[in-house]
Amino acid sequence: MVRVWLSLLTNEEIERKLVERRLNEWMVRPDYNGYGLSNLVSNVLKCFGYKGFSHRPVPDERLDDCLEDVENLILLLVDGLSYYQTEKAVDKYLKGFNPLVIPLTSTFPSTTTTALTTLNTGLTPQEHAVIGYTMYLKEIGVVLSLTNFAPSAAPESNSLVQAGLDPASFLKLETIQMKVKRSGVTPIIMTRRLYRESPFTTMFSSDAEIETYVGTSDLSIRLRKMVQQSKNPMFIFSYWDGFDISAHIYGPQSEEPEAELEAFFSSLKQNLIDKIQNKPAKKTALLILSDHGQVALSADEVLMVSEHPALMNALHIPPTGDSRAACLYLKPNKKDELLDYIEKHLAKMFVAYDTRTLLKEGIFGRGEVNPNLLDRTGDLMLLPKSSGAVAYSYRPRQRGFELKGAHGGLHPREMLAPLVCLNLG
Repeated sequence: MVRVWLSLLTNEEIERKLVERRLNEWMVRPDYNGYGLSNLVSNVLKCFGYKGFSHRPVPDERLDDCLEDVENLILLLVDGLSYYQTEKAVDKYLKGFNPLVIPLTSTFPSTTTTALTTLNTGLTPQEHAVIGYTMYLKEIGVVLSLTNFAPSAAPESNSLVQAGLDPASFLKLETIQMKVKRSGVTPIIMTRRLYRESPFTTMFSSDAEIETYVGTSDLSIRLRKMVQQSKNPMFIFSYWDGFDISAHIYGPQSEEPEAELEAFFSSLKQNLIDKIQNKPAKKTALLILSDHGQVALSADEVLMVSEHPALMNALHIPPTGDSRAACLYLKPNKKDELLDYIEKHLAKMFVAYDTRTLLKEGIFGRGEVNPNLLDRTGDLMLLPKSSGAVAYSYRPRQRGFELKGAHGGLHPREMLAPLVCLNLG
């Protein structure tokens, strides 16, 4: 009955129900039981006839209809795009194709490394234990920068790979690519040429073909040609980061990322949707998805950790995680002292949570708790209430915190992500 009831909700009702699921007055809870990224993975697997989902599919009959009888599926991930920034571009470029647009929630932390791991495995963060942009690996005593698989203090180093930490076997989890391949579908990962050999790409690509593109325009052309030339069913997981990069630098509501998004949707319409041949189009669906949104930062709400000796002195290691979801590892008997300091000096901008409380509240997900999870989340997590961020430089000569947009936390603008579905035929 729950599934039927939810599938009859309008987008506005879905959005309201997601936003009403509050952790506190400033923050919304991720939804792992219906309208979340881990749920969407089950819809993708269901589309290809795979049985045995980790989590229930998104309970929306409109999405089921959109994916019915599909042979080729393009999942196009637009990094950093909030649900609240999607309507204008969709109305301008896709309205004539009758797209389905619904809100989903991101993971926690609402960041690319965590969300992409969920989308590539179908597991929630508490199951896969990939937490944030930087992550403390207790087993080897290193703070890992996940995107380049190197120590955060030396991101250009390949010392961890040389020491035997292999990105290809790091997760030890079954990926969506493995599962669709067993269903007779060709899995393909499409990423920027720049990222082809990156450790993070390697983590998910052992059972997939890797294809690359250079920029926004040729991405759409490459996708069209791949579908038209294919002789077998395909699942293409494509990643585009142009909007996210621009939003970090200029701020998510600024003119520059808006122009980047315009160029993306314009190319998508002109070079993929309008030009694809009729026969492959009829059996191909396009899912446009985001991993998270972004929040515009206020410079006076950026916490430079090194400027707070009392905070630094309470920490066993520097903060890890993400700028809007900072993991704090405390020295023995320092918890009460640190919480008192946060209450007196930082409470207007931040709230601290015991990580075990967040786990009990379901903020990290559902399912079996990965034995590495609490080692990777620290003792406390420091979350901004509004437009703040936590900054720490792992390298002495690194420039100060200059980003104007960020994510990782539980603000509605970073938590609600769009899902757009349309049949190309």
